[in-house]
Amino acid sequence: MPQFNLGKVRYFMDVLTLEICRPIRSHAQYVMQWRNDPHTLRMSYHGQPRQWSEFWTDFQAQFAPEAGRRHFFAVYRGQKAAYLRLDPCPHPERPDAACYEVSINVAPQFRGRGVGSGALNLAARAVEALGGDSLRAEVRVINEASLACFCKAGFRDLGRRIKHVADTGEDADIHVLVRDLHVSPGGEQD
Repeated sequence: MPQFNLGKVRYFMDVLTLEICRPIRSHAQYVMQWRNDPHTLRMSYHGQPRQWSEFWTDFQAQFAPEAGRRHFFAVYRGQKAAYLRLDPCPHPERPDAACYEVSINVAPQFRGRGVGSGALNLAARAVEALGGDSLRAEVRVINEASLACFCKAGFRDLGRRIKHVADTGEDADIHVLVRDLHVSPGGEQD
């Protein structure tokens, strides 16, 4: 499997690594299974399960080169443990920043074990390798576990906002989080 050479993050006595996620059926099946998990559906902007045929088409379309997206799996002890997607996006505070929005979905059997925060730390290394300097995330207010995971991985909570989800019509109550990657201990940009 292709690996994104970022070093490794220690996870207890084992190692968590990133593997490139590709637009192939076996990878899409992992992502769809985790995305259709009942807990994930409750915490998502799109809370209805997806069927394979439409999901597979959408999954393949996400890999269009012009989108600039990057897709990864966090791998723990040889098992895919989380899916991460990085999308170029504006920084919520610095318009000149090279920012990526990170989306993460941890496999149900790995939740609550530190995999999420470790995977987010690897995502930060991936963003640096891509020439980026910050990560942005959105987390529903009701998703306290995810908020704690992002904060553990060094994200700052910029506060609550209402996000209008155009295709569902929902106004979602969210936290906006950011992690600047080149910040000195005094809080200033290097």
